[in-house]
Amino acid sequence: MIAEMKDVTKWYGEGKLVFDRASFKIDENERVLITGSSGSGKTTMARLLCGMTRADEGDIVCEAKTGMMPEEDIGLDNLTAAENICIPFLFNAAPAKVRREHVFALLEYFNMENKAKVKLRLLTPLEHKYVSLMRAVVCGTKLLIADEPAAGLCKSDRILFYHQLFHIVQKLQMSFVCFLDDLTAADMFDKVLQIKEGKLVEVQHD
Repeated sequence: MIAEMKDVTKWYGEGKLVFDRASFKIDENERVLITGSSGSGKTTMARLLCGMTRADEGDIVCEAKTGMMPEEDIGLDNLTAAENICIPFLFNAAPAKVRREHVFALLEYFNMENKAKVKLRLLTPLEHKYVSLMRAVVCGTKLLIADEPAAGLCKSDRILFYHQLFHIVQKLQMSFVCFLDDLTAADMFDKVLQIKEGKLVEVQHD
């Protein structure tokens, strides 16, 4: 087990119950899809797993370094691709040489070495997503959490993006939790859970 959510209850504002004793586990190198309708609490659960918000009741245990790829990118348009990927190192004491090696190894993997010094605002939507993904994994992430990671991409770019996403998850031997609105990608995951009436229900899939 690499992370666990146990009997978690979460309320919004004046009495809106989002999760009611929700529980699930994530194993090492496991790929988990969590789905639910708009407003069901997917983003809240992603934030709970990352420690960005707190549960009102219950326990969340995470034994791995976690990286988050939010639906709305937090990149800085006036910084270059390489500078955006480096942002997590602001909270990491890694030497400058190690930072450069990690960043440029990822840029090379995504065939974006020639984009290292290009401002984020000048990248294509697909390249923008790749930068967001690289930023989420650059510091040695072992649990990647992605909230609608391909949102805003056209169909052809979504296919390319998911191919690269699952390849990097396998290459870096990460556990992966992905939050999506539907089950269209269910066959790419080891386990599928649905948020339903504040609970997590396992969905059988082929």
